[in-house]
Amino acid sequence: MKIQQETRQVFISKNHHYQWIDVVYPDRKLLEKLADDFNLHETSVEDCLDPEHLPKIEFIDDIIFIIARAYDDLATPQSDTVQELTRILAIFIGNDFLLTIHRVDQEFLLRIINEWKNKKESLEEEDFDRTNKENLTIDILNHVVLSYEKAIKNADLQVDKFEIRIFSTQSDPTLIQELYFFKRKITVIRKMLRLTQDIVRILRAKLDHTNPAFQDLKETIDEFLFITDELMEDSNNLINIHISLASHKTNEVVKVLTLFSVFFLPITFIVGVYGMNFKFMPELEHPWGYPLTWLTMIMVVLTIYIWFKRKGWM
Repeated sequence: MKIQQETRQVFISKNHHYQWIDVVYPDRKLLEKLADDFNLHETSVEDCLDPEHLPKIEFIDDIIFIIARAYDDLATPQSDTVQELTRILAIFIGNDFLLTIHRVDQEFLLRIINEWKNKKESLEEEDFDRTNKENLTIDILNHVVLSYEKAIKNADLQVDKFEIRIFSTQSDPTLIQELYFFKRKITVIRKMLRLTQDIVRILRAKLDHTNPAFQDLKETIDEFLFITDELMEDSNNLINIHISLASHKTNEVVKVLTLFSVFFLPITFIVGVYGMNFKFMPELEHPWGYPLTWLTMIMVVLTIYIWFKRKGWM
C-alpha cells in the first residue's frame, strides 16, 4: 500500500494566534523545508526521520520539541520490539504554531484531528483556554497514552488464557516461547509509558502545573503503569510456574523409571549370575534350581514392594 505524503492545516486559533499543521509521511526534502519555514533545529529534523527514536522532550530556543510513541494499530500478535509495536509522533510547539509529524495515520490521530477541525472558539471566560496550545498538546499526548489501552486490556485477557494452558494436562512446547514474547511486549509498553510520564512531568513544570488536564493525563498514565506492572509480575509468575511444572513432570517420569530400575536391578543381578554357565555351579544341576531361582526373584520383588509401600514412595 502506497502512503500519500500530505500536509494539512488542522486548526487555526484566532484567540491564541497559532495554527496546528499535521504532516504525514514526510521525506527529507519536505522536512528541510519545514525546518526553514518554522526555524527548526537540524538535529530535531534528523530525529523525526529515525523510526527507532525513543520518547523525549527538548527545549531549543523558544521551541518545545517532543517525540512520543503511540501503539501501532497494525501491530501483529508476534510483534515485540519498539519499532514493531509503536509509531513515532514528533511534536514541535512554537510561538505561533504547533506542528505534528508522523509516517502513517493512526486511528487515534485521525480521531483527534477530526475533533479539533470541528472545534469552535469562544471568547467567553470559561471556554477561552480550551483551545490554547497547551491544552492541544495535552490532548495529543492523552490520545497517545490511550492508544495503549486496547493492547493492555488484551494482554490482561491473555494472562487468563496462559494460566489455562499452563495447568492443562496436555504439554504445550510453544507456551514458554509465547510467554517470553508476551513479557517482551509488556516491557516495551511499560517503557514507553514511563518515558511519556517523564515528558508530561517536565512539560507540566515548564508550562502550567495548575492545569487540571495535566493531572488527568498523569492519572491515566499512572493507571496504565500500575496495570503493566501487574502484567509484568503475572508474566514472571507464569514463566516460573511453567518451569516448575515442567520440572515436576520430569521428576515424575524419573521417579517411575527409578522404580522400575529398583525392581529389576536385583533380579537382573540374579539372572546374570546364573547366566554365566560355569561348570561347577551346583544349582544348575539341582532339580529344584530353576523354580527356587524364580521364587527368590519373586520374594526380592515383593520385599522391595512392601518396603516402598511402607516408606510411602508408591
